[in-house]
Formats: sequence, structure tokens, C-alpha cells
Amino acid sequence: MCQKQCFTRTKTTDQNQKLKKSDLISRVKSLKKVNIEDRDNNAIFRAEAALSNFVEKELKSELENYKKFELLNAERITPHFMSLVKNSTKSDCPTKICNNNGLPFENTADLKQHVGDYFKNIYKKVDTGNFLGNVENINNFLGEDIIDKREVANSKLTEAEKLDLDQPLTIEELTASINKSNLRSAPGSNGISNKFIKRYWDF
Repeated sequence: MCQKQCFTRTKTTDQNQKLKKSDLISRVKSLKKVNIEDRDNNAIFRAEAALSNFVEKELKSELENYKKFELLNAERITPHFMSLVKNSTKSDCPTKICNNNGLPFENTADLKQHVGDYFKNIYKKVDTGNFLGNVENINNFLGEDIIDKREVANSKLTEAEKLDLDQPLTIEELTASINKSNLRSAPGSNGISNKFIKRYWDF
């Protein structure tokens, strides 16, 4: 009887979570459907942040149900780590690595050289020209599989949002920021704390 009640409770919770997620997605969509001139950018930012937090908690909750959670909980929870956990029964070793022709290496020195060259190519600095602001380069960077996804499309800033974010900071914005800041936080590298800044803000 208890097992049946627990199952029913879990099922109801799952349904509620799905409804909440669906509501958040709908809210973001409806806010973005409004004409650019009439959009409430602050409301959009808040709704997107709420959705992002919900998805992150959902992934974390799912991850905690898998074995070897302790090995991964120091990392930020992402779909990539979720896939690692789901396939945790697989095991590989460096000696399984093959050369570019698909053949095993004859000795350890060649294997080490191959692995070293592989990672050098991944992390070497490439001259991409003017990357920032170049939409074509960003599209190439994300790739066709990602650029057309709904999440990416919804994350793109509108021209109005870009203009709004490019505006110089105002004293009012800075004042609002310092008023919301944590006054108990440690000072930064310059040795000045938020408490000090707020105390002498008028000067």
C-alpha cells in the first residue's frame, strides 16, 4: 500500500514539474511575441532566468538518481555530464586508441605523440579574424545542428535588446546595483568591500 502511495505521489510530482516547465516556456514565448517597441525586456530576462534555473534543478535531480553521482557533483550539471553518467558502465583505456588509419600503434611513444598532437590541434590558437560581431563566424562556430535549435533561437537578442545593453551605465543603475549587493561579501582584489562602497556612495 505504501509503495503504491509513494509511486502515485512521485507521478503527481513529475506531472506538476512538467506543467511548471511548460508554463515557464509559454511565458517566455508570449513575452517575446510582443512587438519590439512594446516589449518588457526586464520581464523577459526574469522569465528566461527562471526557466534556466528550473532546467538546471531538473537535471541535478535526475543526476542524483544515478550511480557515481559523487564523482560528478563537483562539476556544473550539464546534459553532457548526464550522458556520461548514463553510460558509466562503459570502460576504455588509452591503448585502444588507433592511428588515423584505424590501426593500433606499434609502440607507446607513437601513441603518446598522437595524443599530444591531437590536443595541441584542439587548443592551438587560430586566427579567426573579427570574431565578435561576425554572425557568419558565430553560426559556423555553433554548427548547423545547434544554430537551428529552439533554445538558441530564443536566446538571441533582438536589435532593441542589443541597443539597450549597449547603453552606457547610468548612476541610477549603479546605485540600484550597490543597494542590492551583499554587504557581507569579502573585499575584491583592490581591498574595497561593498559595505565601504555603499557607506561612501554619495561621495
